[in-house]
Amino acid sequence: MLEEHGLQIKNPDGKNPSWLPTETGKLHSQLTLDEAKGNNKTVQSLKWFPSVLDII
Repeated sequence: MLEEHGLQIKNPDGKNPSWLPTETGKLHSQLTLDEAKGNNKTVQSLKWFPSVLDII
């Protein structure tokens, strides 16, 4: 749904994070650092603010 509304795109590098925000999506999201499940690696995650609900 986020992709359909032009808020995110698949990461063209195929790396982490899997999704990247578009320019419009950047207003409603933030890339954060999280600990990967099952190991001690740090990964990036795309987190959405509640304001995105007004768009979708």
